[in-house]
Amino acid sequence: MKKKQLFTFKYRDFVGGDGIKRGKIRLREDGRNTITLMKDANASTFIHEKGHDYLSRLMRDANDAVAPVELKADAEAVFKWLGVENGKGIKTSRHEKLARGFENYIMEGHAPSHALARVFEQFRQWLLRIYTEATRLKSPINDDIRGVFDLMLAFKPHRDVLVYAVIT
Repeated sequence: MKKKQLFTFKYRDFVGGDGIKRGKIRLREDGRNTITLMKDANASTFIHEKGHDYLSRLMRDANDAVAPVELKADAEAVFKWLGVENGKGIKTSRHEKLARGFENYIMEGHAPSHALARVFEQFRQWLLRIYTEATRLKSPINDDIRGVFDLMLAFKPHRDVLVYAVIT
């Protein structure tokens, strides 16, 4: 008897600009996504894969009949930024744009809350060591996308939090 598959999934691999495979994510319809970090993973790999995870969850949650209006608006902002009509069948190139955009957002160092300021600064320092300049990510972000990411990480974001102190 053939075992019934309860979910479908896709793998998305994160290969750095140097061609080295650093991580991958298993996207499952039930939302139990799995991130795998390879031996050559660096500080940006988890952030990048988390961007894929967030996009997957946002598309699923925004399609729910009882999804809040604000969540649906976030999804629409993401669709517009990605250049797609809806969340169905988002191609790998668009997924990569969102994941690189999330890396860029973290690297900017604007924490969405005071509680996250120290974490953001640490990630910012790690990412600046990896990427000498944000343009290498090739995924500039706009204020709408910053707002979506803010809400992903903080219940009531404060855009006035900007930390540039070196953490030792």
